[in-house]
This record gives sequence, C-alpha cells and structure tokens, in this order.
Amino acid sequence: MASFSQSSIEEGSDFVPEYLCNGSACKDKSTVMNAEVYCETCDKFFCKKCCGLHDHLFTGHNVLGKEHENKWSVSNEKDSTSQKLKVDSSRPQPGNKDPSKNRVLKKIAAFAQRVSKTFKAVEMPAKKPSQGQETIRPSRDAFTAGAQWHVSSDNVSGRRAGWNDDKKNPMREGTFTTDAEKDQSELLKKDELRNQVSNLERRLQQLEVEQVRNEKEQENRRLEEQRVRMQLEYEEEKKKIKAREEELNNRERHLEEQRVSMQLKYEEAQKKIKAREAEVGRGEEEGGGGGVKGR
Repeated sequence: MASFSQSSIEEGSDFVPEYLCNGSACKDKSTVMNAEVYCETCDKFFCKKCCGLHDHLFTGHNVLGKEHENKWSVSNEKDSTSQKLKVDSSRPQPGNKDPSKNRVLKKIAAFAQRVSKTFKAVEMPAKKPSQGQETIRPSRDAFTAGAQWHVSSDNVSGRRAGWNDDKKNPMREGTFTTDAEKDQSELLKKDELRNQVSNLERRLQQLEVEQVRNEKEQENRRLEEQRVRMQLEYEEEKKKIKAREEELNNRERHLEEQRVSMQLKYEEAQKKIKAREAEVGRGEEEGGGGGVKGR
C-alpha cells in the first residue's frame, strides 16, 4: 500500500499516515493492507486483491496506480473523533475532578493537534518513499492512555470506522460509514452469490453428466441382461427342439419296426396260403385219380 514519505510530514510529528485499503474484502476479514491503486470514481483506495474485485465489478471507473500517487485525492471529511477531542488543556474540564483525567485529556488534545497537522500534510503532494525508507505505523498503546481511542490513517479518506464513542469499544473493521461502501459491499456480496450460483450450475451440469452416464450404464446393463436372458431362452428352446427331434426319430424307428414286423407277418401268411393252396391242389388231384381207377 502506498504511504506518505517522511519528508511530506511536518518534522517532529510521531504519526505517519498511510493509504490503507478500503475494500470490503479486507474489512470483512479484519485485515489491514497497503493500497496499491486509487479509484477517482469511488474515491477509495484498494489493495491488489480488492482492486481485482473492483475492476471486475466496475469496468468503467478511473483507477490510478502508484505511478500517479501525486493525483491521489484525500477526502475533505474530518474524523469526528478528532473534532470531539479538541479540548482546552489550560483548564480542567467540567465534571473531571481527577487530575489524572485532565492529564489524559491534555495528551489527547495534543495528539488531536498532531492529527490536524497530519491532515494538512496529507493535502500536500506526496512523494514516493525512497528505497530503504520504511513506513512507520503508530503504536496502538500510545493512543490508549486512559481513554480507548483509535485513529487510523483511514481517517484521511474519511471512510474507515474508528472507535465507538458511545460504547467505548472498537468497532468491527467491516463497519460501513458511507453509502458507497455499503453499495460496494452489496455488489461484492452479489458477485460472491453469482460465483456460488455459477459453482452450483457447474455442479448441476456435472450431476447431469453423471446421471446421463449412469443411465447409459444402466441401459447397457439392461441390454446385457436381456441378451443373456434371450441366449438362455434360445439354448432352452434349442434343447427342446433337439428333444422333440429325438422323440420323432424314435417314433419313426418304432413305426419302421412295426412295418417290418407286419411285412414279415404278411409274407409268412402268404407262404401259409400258398402252402395250403398247394395242399388242396394235391388233394384234388389225388381224389380225381382214384375215381378213374374205379371205373
């Protein structure tokens, strides 16, 4: 994330502001990332990851990279917390009878003045940090001396939420402070939902392909079972036909044997008839010869 060079900060200040990512993805995960680009249309800073999501959703926005850092704009909004902490350190505050509380308020007032100077320094053209120069981030312990109060460099852009003055507890990083952030968050959520729908559609297509494949496999199994069943039926019918043919052959042999037997019987009867006729003929011849002798 781009940061101001130390030369752009007034000498003696112990707070170096930074350009921090305003993307919803970083806020939802409570991560702090350095900004790599600035969108003039949205008036927001984005890291590389959030920039990809932003470019995917808003293709027509004007985005400036680090090479145009001097054109990066700073919102005119001031942090309401710093305005509330502009107290008069010369006299005790009403209702604060404890001198330690007055000292705390004096420290907070001094810090608020440094923050005001920081806003002025931010409005100046910032140079890129030279090599070897590191961005210094203020310690959180220095901000919590008796009163829980947090000022991040995102107060420069006027969008990041600080501490909740009512509950005295830090607000969640993803808390929205502008309608633009809400709209971007809704768009990112819609994009995430679209991705989920796309994944579900791909999964549905895979399930449909698997279903078609399973149906084909079931059809192939059904056809194979039908083929096997028909093969068994064919073999069974073939056996029946063979048994029928054998039965017919046996019947033919039996009929042939009956025919031969009857033929033999017929021939035997013919022989008997012929023998009887011959015997009768001889008897007639013998009877005729005896009558001739008597005369």
